[in-house]
Amino acid sequence: LPGEPARAETQAPMDALLAQQPGSTVLRSVTGQLNRDMARRYATIDTPRTKAAYGFLANAGEIALSGLKIKARTDYAVIAISSLTDSDTAHSNNLLLTAIGRADNSASEYNSDHTIQFTVGRGPVEAEVIEADLELTTDIEHLRIWAINPAGFPSGQVQVTWAEGKAKFTIGGAFPSLYYLIQQA
Repeated sequence: LPGEPARAETQAPMDALLAQQPGSTVLRSVTGQLNRDMARRYATIDTPRTKAAYGFLANAGEIALSGLKIKARTDYAVIAISSLTDSDTAHSNNLLLTAIGRADNSASEYNSDHTIQFTVGRGPVEAEVIEADLELTTDIEHLRIWAINPAGFPSGQVQVTWAEGKAKFTIGGAFPSLYYLIQQA
């Protein structure tokens, strides 16, 4: 935070130019696992056990990560999938998909341009459900995808098609949820 001591050995000034190439709007980590497209206003995480995209995803079009394609219809979203085993996402038989958009406490109050919060509101949290098409590369042929309700219980099974090592499914439709459990049948 401004005025606080640096907590890392190296810290870039707030006004530092961090793009890899002059004129580029894409920031990329040394490993390539973290990417941020400043012009298109979204970012990705692409590791063997976790894949995520966040930001203005609908405008970004299809986002292709290694082993996962995302085509969001909701303008602003966070969509993340993580293996719940020691295996990577392509070989895991137990994964958690989290998808959320805007969220806020009930009865929160803001100024007219929504930049200053006057009251924090109260529970429950109201969260925007995400609509998106996903394609997961997997060697697990018989996957079941369950929408999980706020109490942690399955609320409905999401239809999945499997062909040529790809599981294709849509979230946010018949069984809208923030969480989806993906497991071998």
